Amino acid sequence: MIEKLTQKLNQFYNFSFVFLMVVTLGTIFYFWKLGFVDGSRNKELHKANYILEQFEAKKPLDEVKSIVLAENSKMAIKKLDVLQGDFQKVSNLVEDKSFRDVKKEVQQIKTAIANLISFPKISKIVSVFNDKMVKFREYVKYNKWRNLSRTSNRILEVSKGYINKSKLKNFIGVIEKDFSYMERVTEKSFLSRAEKSEVISRINNLRTETKMLSKYIDERNFFASMMNTLDGTVNKWLTTISPELSYQKIQVEQMGRYYIMGLLGILGLMSSIFFGGMAFTKWHKKKASGDLEKFVEDFVSDGLIGGKVQDLQTFSQHFQNFTDHTTEYIDKRMSYGTIFQEALPLSSIMLDKNLKVIWANKQFCDDWEVAEEEVNKDYLSWDYLSKLTNIGDILRVIPNHVCVAV
Repeated sequence: MIEKLTQKLNQFYNFSFVFLMVVTLGTIFYFWKLGFVDGSRNKELHKANYILEQFEAKKPLDEVKSIVLAENSKMAIKKLDVLQGDFQKVSNLVEDKSFRDVKKEVQQIKTAIANLISFPKISKIVSVFNDKMVKFREYVKYNKWRNLSRTSNRILEVSKGYINKSKLKNFIGVIEKDFSYMERVTEKSFLSRAEKSEVISRINNLRTETKMLSKYIDERNFFASMMNTLDGTVNKWLTTISPELSYQKIQVEQMGRYYIMGLLGILGLMSSIFFGGMAFTKWHKKKASGDLEKFVEDFVSDGLIGGKVQDLQTFSQHFQNFTDHTTEYIDKRMSYGTIFQEALPLSSIMLDKNLKVIWANKQFCDDWEVAEEEVNKDYLSWDYLSKLTNIGDILRVIPNHVCVAV
């Protein structure tokens, strides 16, 4: 019986506790997954926006191009690695298929820069060329070949001065034009075949450096074209992801309110469960009290007095023994009372200390015309009965004695 009364209350609190734990853990996991609890998501979004702002402001691709033109290719590769890492961080937040093209083109540019690294520095190539050119000039000057000497001096004036790397192609074009001129002059001259061959061989030897510079220009031009392509691809990628990145930034900024609302919601839920539990406990206690009273009434009327067998398996053995003993005792007393009531030949009643009628035999009810059901009524007392007869004037009610009316 006690278990039955407390089972629902325990179920309510257990369910409330489990439900509250699930809601709390679910809320924490949700915000943790979004990176809001530890602030990582907000940091990543701000960093991504900073990367894009720096890309627009500093133009890092132009910087890489300038570094390559300055023949510092290793630093250019490092810059590209940093830039690629920054792009990857942005891509981790907003995935888009176009980023694969960005990665592919960055790798191709790294390959192009690696090819440029294989070339000696332009200054070194030009220095070697000048050394050869000086020897050639001394050779033609020694042989008093005026046209070749004059042309050699002109080439040296060009090559020994400042060489603009962006105009390197024009520099090579000028030199090649002079080389062609010297070859024509040599072929048309009155020099011997051996002398002509020697001059042409020396000019071809000078072309080793110019060819090397031409290849460098070709690789540099290829690198420049790849950089232009990458710039367009990156801009296209950024144009695609910028709206989504802005949306996520706004969403995270709003997430603060959602997080606070979630915490307030959990607090409100806990308060509701707490006060609801108090109300439920009060209601359940009242209901349990009513059920207990009903059980006691049924137990006394049907079990103890009526003799009906009660199911007391949920109660302790001590209570079951007490019930059996009390039932047996009441049965005996009721049996004695029945015998006494049936054997007494006079109209008899029994009063308590307040002169209330607590027992009357059947003959009394018949003689006084009182229904047996009225015996247990509160208003049936000696004062009430004395008004129906005159025995109140001649008889006294003696406590703890039986009063007999005839």
